[in-house]
Amino acid sequence: MNQKFIQSAVLGSLMFGVLVFGNFDANANGFHKKANKNGEVVSANQFYTMLDHTSDKEVAVTFGLPDTISTLKDADGSQAGVVWTYKNAVEKDSKELDANFVFVAGQFKYVTLSSS
Repeated sequence: MNQKFIQSAVLGSLMFGVLVFGNFDANANGFHKKANKNGEVVSANQFYTMLDHTSDKEVAVTFGLPDTISTLKDADGSQAGVVWTYKNAVEKDSKELDANFVFVAGQFKYVTLSSS
């Protein structure tokens, strides 16, 4: 079997397991370090520093459980990736922004900041 397929299948299974069996407060703000603990809001500078020191495989360890996980679909309608969203996690210009981490084929690609 293709090794990338195996990695994607394992990562997908783990994410599904977290959704099904995870017991966490999905309405908390910020980055969640532990289950059922309110999140931590960081400044934009702290966020970019954390991001610089985080490898692709350590996103969940560094930032914790996301508030929402959305599916990305390709033109055929099949799953192409996922977006992990941390609500009101980054404070910038007196606003709390959502941090959206995009994973495609099991690999971390980029992060965006957006208002809720």
